[in-house]
This record gives sequence, structure tokens and C-alpha cells, in this order.
Amino acid sequence: MRKKDELTTRQKKALETRKTLFETAIRLFIENGFENVHIEDITREAGTSTGAFYTHFKSKDDVVVEHYKKIEDTYVQAYEKLDPYSSATEKLLNVLKAGFDYSEGLGRNFLGVFFSNQFAQKEDIPYAMHKDRKVYKIVLNIVEEGQQKKEFRTDLDKKDIISMIFKCYTGSHFEWTLMKDERSLAEEGIKFLRLFIEGTVLAKQIPEKT
Repeated sequence: MRKKDELTTRQKKALETRKTLFETAIRLFIENGFENVHIEDITREAGTSTGAFYTHFKSKDDVVVEHYKKIEDTYVQAYEKLDPYSSATEKLLNVLKAGFDYSEGLGRNFLGVFFSNQFAQKEDIPYAMHKDRKVYKIVLNIVEEGQQKKEFRTDLDKKDIISMIFKCYTGSHFEWTLMKDERSLAEEGIKFLRLFIEGTVLAKQIPEKT
């Protein structure tokens, strides 16, 4: 019985250490920039050893990817709050705006590290259009609803619509991350997505012949 209690205590301590390292690393990345932060800086601030860091994380990149994965919960929360009577277009824009807001809060420097990580395929996290992602399943549900209600075009395959939407979505992220102006990612991203949906995805009403 004593050994079981001791194991539980060790597990709790390990979770606390991991949480401290994670939160410390994120704070330092945001304050000083990813490239300017070393593992030793993180462990010194967290009051732990370098060995403890590598027990919980493979690298600094691993911390960045884990933090970005939290965006999945953001999509789910936004989806659950949707007005069931709103149009599929508005549902889609509200869910993706939540993602834009989350990303904008991370900042360009943080997103730049994440995208570099993806290009180099350092860590295992699927792109937004991967069918296993929660956001993909959410967008799929909304697109299917839009087609069933004849709001979205039915002459296009739903997978093609989803692919185009995510290309616009991820493209807005890339552009904002690279640009140095003061435009809001959420504002510009939603503006572009709305124009795309209205011009390409919405079903067109063909006037009757007289």
C-alpha cells in the first residue's frame, strides 16, 4: 500500500514539473523569442535540471507543437457555442475565427517557429486539413449541413470544398506570419474567407426564365 501511495506522489510531482517547464518555456519564448531561449534558460527559471527537461520534452520544438495543439480545444468550444439557427456560412466563419484569434494571440514569432517546425517535419502534428484533426471533422459537419440545406454548392464534392477552405485558412496564417504590417490576422483572415465562400462555395440562385 505504501509503494502505491509513493508512486502516486511521484506521478503528481512529475506532472507538476512538466507543467512548470512547459509554462516557463512558453513565457520565455514569447518574452525573448524562440531562438534566444536555451534549454538551460528554461530549467534555470523553472528551478529544475536539464535532465528533467528532456524527461518530459524531446526539444524546444516539442514544447511549441504541444502548445499549438491546444487550438483543437478552441475549435471545439467555438463549435459548441454556435447558434443552431445560423447559416452554415456563419457557423464556418465563427469556428475558424476562433482559430485565427488563438493564433494571433500566439504572435508571429511563435507561429513562425511552428511553421518552420512543420516544414522540417520535426514533430508529428498533422496539418489542419488532415481528416483526423478535430477542426477537419467540424468543418466537414458544417459543409455537409450547408449542402443539405442547399446553401452550399452540391456540384462540388464536399472534400474539394473543405480542401479549398483550408487552403485559404492556412494561407492567411502564412501570409500574416511573414508580413510585418499591423493588420489583424482574424479580421483579414475572415474577410478573405467570407469573400471566398460567397464567391465560390455558396449556391447561386439561377433566375427563372420569363
